[in-house]
Amino acid sequence: MNMRDGSTRGLLVAILLLSLPALAYEGSSTVNFNVTGTIEAPSCEVAVEPSNSIDLGTVSSQTFSGHAGASGASVPVKLVFSSCSADASAVTIAFSGTSFDSTHASIYKNFQTGSNGASGVGLQLQSMADQQPLGPATSISIPLGTMRISIPLIWWHVCFRLMAR
Repeated sequence: MNMRDGSTRGLLVAILLLSLPALAYEGSSTVNFNVTGTIEAPSCEVAVEPSNSIDLGTVSSQTFSGHAGASGASVPVKLVFSSCSADASAVTIAFSGTSFDSTHASIYKNFQTGSNGASGVGLQLQSMADQQPLGPATSISIPLGTMRISIPLIWWHVCFRLMAR
């Protein structure tokens, strides 16, 4: 074997090695694909029992007149969470609204005043189990032991300012 044959072979091997990426590129094809999906927070169906319209009833003005701190009859309400997603471990309920005033921050302000409303009267929401006020900017978190939980609450009118007779 002469020197020229070795150089030629080396040159052919070098050219072959340098051309492999081009051959691989030439033999490849482009594949386009789309990825879609949705990321959701765990969820539940929510219902208010007995209905979404809570009627606090009629309270005589005499119940409140001259009796700061007096309250009307309580009205039980339940928040029912069902069909919760399998990865839901707890239900957190955040309450919002406007406080009656800075002294009575856990009482919701009544915006209906004048001839069709009542001034000096707010609304209070409490947990039925321990009578804890659930005012504006509070929240409660309840573990999901089952796929359906019922949270009993109480609404009522509360008088905080003495009213003229």
